[in-house]
Amino acid sequence: MIADRAVLPSARLVRLDRSLGMLQQARPKAPDIAWVQADGSELPFQTGSFDFITCQFALHHIQDKVGMPRETFRVLRVGGRLILRNLCPQECADWLYYDYFPEARRIDLEDFWPPETVMAEMHSSGFVAVTEEREHLHFEKDLRSWLDTVRRRDTCSQLLAISDVAYQAGLSRLKQELADRSSPLLRQDHLCLVTIRGEKRPTGA
Repeated sequence: MIADRAVLPSARLVRLDRSLGMLQQARPKAPDIAWVQADGSELPFQTGSFDFITCQFALHHIQDKVGMPRETFRVLRVGGRLILRNLCPQECADWLYYDYFPEARRIDLEDFWPPETVMAEMHSSGFVAVTEEREHLHFEKDLRSWLDTVRRRDTCSQLLAISDVAYQAGLSRLKQELADRSSPLLRQDHLCLVTIRGEKRPTGA
């Protein structure tokens, strides 16, 4: 949201988050943005209030996922658009976080709707021209640097979601492999992100 300010300098921006703590951290960074505490499935805005709504890496945190696109459709003006962007765990079982911490993928497969389900709910809510685009990111990861990253559990929400036992097991495996000189220090990694778009058009259009 803060990055959007540079792209849309004259737009009136509103950021919504259920967590008061997150809002308190973000507000000083951009005081010209309206920061609102609320749930994405119960939007405290009048019907037809927005031209554009984006939900980035947050849909899985909303308990009432069915209510989210319906509320979004309500508060959008005719001609408005919704863009959802999120991780797609169904398409990246080989992501290293899932490899070393497999409990994370089991949790994500429950929390993250498949793109087809999201699109179906958007259609059901009234959106048209619903499209999806999957982006497969392939890169090389240095396991020594990654170990420093995963030692800080708060650097990835997947690590916070799993049990302490599952976290320690993955961390121990990574340390053991790095101690074993026959194991590779560099590994290929893969992450899939999905972007889903929909429009609110006039009735009958």
